[in-house]
Amino acid sequence: MRSGSRITVALLLATALAAPAIAELRGIRVVGTAPIPAGDSPAGEAGGGAPRERALEKAIWDAVTRVALELSPDLAPGGAPIELDEVLGDDPSRYVARFRIVEDRGARPALFAEDPQIQSEYVVVAEVQVDADRLRSHLEETGRLAPPAGGPSPDRTRLVLEGVDHYPDYTAVRLALLQAGPVRSAVPISIERGRVVLELDTDRRPEDFLPAWQSAIPKGLRLIPMGRRQGVPVFRIESSAPGALAPVGPGGHAPIDTPGRNRY
Repeated sequence: MRSGSRITVALLLATALAAPAIAELRGIRVVGTAPIPAGDSPAGEAGGGAPRERALEKAIWDAVTRVALELSPDLAPGGAPIELDEVLGDDPSRYVARFRIVEDRGARPALFAEDPQIQSEYVVVAEVQVDADRLRSHLEETGRLAPPAGGPSPDRTRLVLEGVDHYPDYTAVRLALLQAGPVRSAVPISIERGRVVLELDTDRRPEDFLPAWQSAIPKGLRLIPMGRRQGVPVFRIESSAPGALAPVGPGGHAPIDTPGRNRY
């Protein structure tokens, strides 16, 4: 990432609000670090921004880079990544739909710094939802990724989610699916009140990885198999504890997230 790159809170919030509801989002959990030069305070140095903010910027950049390499492995010929900032530009926030800090580890002895004179660094663990559709389109436009050939993939299958009354519940269940199941993507192809049809890129039946999927769903939500209708598996989302999706961080405070008051 170029040294002049800055990801502002306003830009990220605008990107999150502008992201289409049916985008293919890939949840990535990544560690972000920022070196703290000798003599500087962990609270921030003049003109350089707070180390915490720079560590978050690094986490977001790494998450976007990881998805870009998954979409187009040719970006890393021979296993050595090229200058991805030339491909992605200075503002990776345009490929981010949502993010949050799940762990703020603060200033620690330097472990990732390349400069041996750096003695400490700021560390955060962030969860970033990358808009894979937008990133894929950019790679296609820049000639880094060939457009998909016509016709469905032989590894694609569909499933139906019912009881989708709250968008956060749906995103939590979909993210759990991507994290727990052998699913390369889960693209909504039909969205209506209370019902979403997902097309999965997987070589397994949803029933085969249902236990892992259910285990990955946040507390307060249940996923109930309803059998198959016209050969398509149907699952119902039930919420037993409204608001349970807002996890609590250290000290009883909610972690930083994109929407809402007093959050990024």
